[in-house]
Amino acid sequence: MAESKAEVTCGVDIPPITLLVGHRCTGFHPGSLFITFEYPWESFDYICDQVRHLMTRENTHYRLAVPLRKRVAIALWKLATSSEYRSIGHLFGVGLSTVFNCVEDFCKAVVSVLLPQHISTPDAAKLIEIATFFNNCWRMPQCVGAIDGSHIPIIAPEEYPRDYFNRKGWHSIIIQGVVDGKGLFWDVCVGYAGSVHDARVLRQSHLWELVNDGEFFGKNKMAISGINVGHYLIGDPAYPLQNWLMKPFSDTGSPDLYNTMHCPCSPYEHMSGKWVGVFEQISERAEFKTMSQNCKKLLGIYVM
Repeated sequence: MAESKAEVTCGVDIPPITLLVGHRCTGFHPGSLFITFEYPWESFDYICDQVRHLMTRENTHYRLAVPLRKRVAIALWKLATSSEYRSIGHLFGVGLSTVFNCVEDFCKAVVSVLLPQHISTPDAAKLIEIATFFNNCWRMPQCVGAIDGSHIPIIAPEEYPRDYFNRKGWHSIIIQGVVDGKGLFWDVCVGYAGSVHDARVLRQSHLWELVNDGEFFGKNKMAISGINVGHYLIGDPAYPLQNWLMKPFSDTGSPDLYNTMHCPCSPYEHMSGKWVGVFEQISERAEFKTMSQNCKKLLGIYVM
């Protein structure tokens, strides 16, 4: 019997799909998974190790359990594409309900295990590191984050559908995110109805409670033009002007250097646009029946 060898695609060694999910799927190209995700093998292995204790299923007398790596691959494939559950089931050789359960279990595991590890409030030392990078890259001293909100399309819920109808003419929930100069999220708030204004979402979020007293961002100040300036965020005109939140000047009819540097909030727009491209489910209507399930799914996508 010939020895199994890795296939080569675009100069990258890609092992057979059997090594990835423990099951050969008819019509499934070995490199498709990572060509779609742009994920290195090490990242996939890391995710599997982190969610193993929550997603592993035991064999029973009636059926064999779907292997862990295959369950994770099914969930990632669903989150990374706009494919229907039935199509993914045919691709991986499982039933429609199995695909649904894999996605739901994976999102719960990610929120439970990976969210606290990868999206967390920075400490004083981390804030200084973020501010230094922001100043070097974006020429904004003492800035530690860009904040913005995004509307995520959903199917109109059965309860209070009008609350989720946004100004753009469709139903959505809002996800508010703060990213550093590298485009990495360090705060996420998701779940408010699409009709809620961005400023109200901010005031109702944990971030407002954390920073509004001035202590969190005021521990390390720098003299700028004779004024002691603490750390701050940048946001679009929809947000209220605060000591810790800068926004563009009102339209004066002429170009302004500050507005040119500030708007759009480059790090957030860049990162949000990147993940919308990779994880198409962000731009597709979320199909879970409850808002809680939709929120866990979105958090799972943003953690990934």
